[in-house]
Amino acid sequence: MDWPENVKTMQKNWIGKSNGAEIKYRLDNTDNFLTTFSTRPDTIFGVSFLAISPNHSISLDLGKNDDSVKSFLDKCKVASAAEADMAKAEKLGIYTGMDAIHPLTGKKIPVWIGNFVLLDYGTGVVMGVPGHDQRDFEFATKYNLEINQVISSDASELPLVQKGVLINSDKFNGMSSEHASQEIVKELKIKNLGEELIQFRKN
Repeated sequence: MDWPENVKTMQKNWIGKSNGAEIKYRLDNTDNFLTTFSTRPDTIFGVSFLAISPNHSISLDLGKNDDSVKSFLDKCKVASAAEADMAKAEKLGIYTGMDAIHPLTGKKIPVWIGNFVLLDYGTGVVMGVPGHDQRDFEFATKYNLEINQVISSDASELPLVQKGVLINSDKFNGMSSEHASQEIVKELKIKNLGEELIQFRKN
């Protein structure tokens, strides 16, 4: 049976269509990259960590030789992987001992394994922006990671999840989130470290 277009569209939306950018972070002292998918490239200057899925190949490799990582991965296996449960569950992580290089600032960013990162959505790698994402904020607060505000607001409390005007973002300061997202993706493209992408959630 050939489904009508409006049904196909509803299905796609239900599956979860996200407009955003694929962004590459080079692992320090290697030629390897971690690729993230983000719907908010405008917040890239607020990235203070990367989190990879417990099922990511790097996590699994580390688990073979590192007992503390192995024990963390075992703990993650026991926990429910249902997304609704994960949203409510305590955010837990372990530092991999690796750092990645921020594609625009060149700054080193720690790479963590996070129990909240799903391998089957995006790339299994999350760019942590604690100033502008509730989940990242909880994780950064728990593990004492940097929290940087890069979107201006009258609100005094972080995380600030709404779009707005960029601050603390180098030459993109003063741009709206929409404009900055486009310009940041252009800059990443020039450096061969990112591109615009539409992502569909896999079920």
